[in-house]
Amino acid sequence: MIILPIALPGMVAAFILSVAKTLPVMVASQTGSQGSSWWVMAAISTAAVAALVVIGIALKRYIVKGLTAGAVK
Repeated sequence: MIILPIALPGMVAAFILSVAKTLPVMVASQTGSQGSSWWVMAAISTAAVAALVVIGIALKRYIVKGLTAGAVK
């Protein structure tokens, strides 16, 4: 009742970092024996960046609140 709500964000972050492939690894894995597939690399990079931009815009209020919370004395 006390420990799990406090530890949950850290556990979720550790799970995501241990399971998910990072973007550079995913893009680099598109190179094969035939050479680099530049169109696929460009599409993956664009989709990943677009998703991050949408998430950033949607959570802008919370990002600003978190950045300015420590600035008040």
